[in-house]
Amino acid sequence: MISFENLSFRYRSKPEPALKHINLEIQKGEIVLFLGKSGAGKSTLLSMVNGLIPNYLEGELSGSVLLNGEELASRSIQELSKQVGSVFQNPKSQFFYLDSSDELLFGLSNHRASKERMEQRLRATVSNLKIESLLERNIFQLSGGEKQKLACASVYMTDPDIMIFDEPSSNLDARAIEDLREIISCLKKEGKTLLISEHRIYYLMDLIDRIVYMEDGRIEAMMSARQLRALSDEERQTMGIRSPLVPTLDERLKIDVRIARERRGDLWIKDFFYAYPRGKVLWKIPELQCQKGEIIGILGENGVGKTTLAYAISGILKGRGEIKRDFSGPALRARVRRKICSMIMQDVNHQLFLETVQKELLFLSKKEESLARARKIAEQLDLSEFLEAHPLSLSGGQKQRVVIASAIMDGREIILFDEPTSGLDFESMEKVSELIKSIAKDRIIFVISHDYEFINKICTRAFFLK
Repeated sequence: MISFENLSFRYRSKPEPALKHINLEIQKGEIVLFLGKSGAGKSTLLSMVNGLIPNYLEGELSGSVLLNGEELASRSIQELSKQVGSVFQNPKSQFFYLDSSDELLFGLSNHRASKERMEQRLRATVSNLKIESLLERNIFQLSGGEKQKLACASVYMTDPDIMIFDEPSSNLDARAIEDLREIISCLKKEGKTLLISEHRIYYLMDLIDRIVYMEDGRIEAMMSARQLRALSDEERQTMGIRSPLVPTLDERLKIDVRIARERRGDLWIKDFFYAYPRGKVLWKIPELQCQKGEIIGILGENGVGKTTLAYAISGILKGRGEIKRDFSGPALRARVRRKICSMIMQDVNHQLFLETVQKELLFLSKKEESLARARKIAEQLDLSEFLEAHPLSLSGGQKQRVVIASAIMDGREIILFDEPTSGLDFESMEKVSELIKSIAKDRIIFVISHDYEFINKICTRAFFLK
């Protein structure tokens, strides 16, 4: 069905090819999982199928990609969109409407489908994907996981033969991942051809037909799920592949939020809550003491208010209640908290402003020794070769590491991370873990995450929002 024949591609902005001599055959109805470290070329390869290359992303292309024997490079994105649907790593990049229901209908409306067809597909999509709660919502009021589910549903609505998923589980909780798994299982039964680039892979192990492992723009290996499971932990981790086992939370982390018998700590949160303008309370923290050196996990399902809590602690939003440096001290106003807190957002594209990675790292730092320190942090996060690159030209995982490096350079005493391992392979996750632990000594760090593999490695304790 899809044939890659001696395919190579180099982005105009980069000196080295992103793809090198790719030869691959994908059959109709196959589910193919593409694995590899961040920047290995997985997203670039998928962009050859949905038409983003060469119609939108320009560069030097040689070789060919064929769909049912027809050269894809000669077809417009409009034509391809009837056969190929894509769910991108950042779901907001593919939204066109503010209202979620309008967004669901956009694809079929753009294809001039009849009203009856749109109504039929909407009923099927809502039922199969269990998205009743997402209808008639403002997309800016959706959580990251809810946006991802909406993006999946919007593609499913158009009923394409081929579906491309680029890190579809990156911001989803365990329940939403199970829903996604059911969606993929349903698509498999319908005979769809699915191409999936993913780092969190455990939920796909019994669904995929083949694994294509990429490294430095080349296909280095092909294997089955059984062969992947047979790899030793050392072999798998060297390849940058996450665990294929279902993750569980370490019991040592499940400590109750109320630990206030001793009136001490470097940060004290008391009767802290956030309420919507009409008065509905989203969550409430009765009492929480935090000490420097702690890395505290904030867990909970999509939409429960984890990101809102981080924004309220950091002073971006106005929570109600008290946040103090110690039990007897004065409350810290939101404007004060904004000066002592650094927030790493879920969508890191909002935090990249300058034309090179090096300038991003130096943006908030005025000390003379800053350049040497920036280069050391870049080396720790495998960013040294990208110091002169434009941040927005990097892969999703590489962008994530740039923003994390910028927060470390900033040096504030409280750092809040919102899904810091979204889009990261095992090796990058390990490096981010070690780096965060290395800076925690003189800081309080909060980590919002659905990634239990990461939470188990890094956190000293965790609490759940419900």
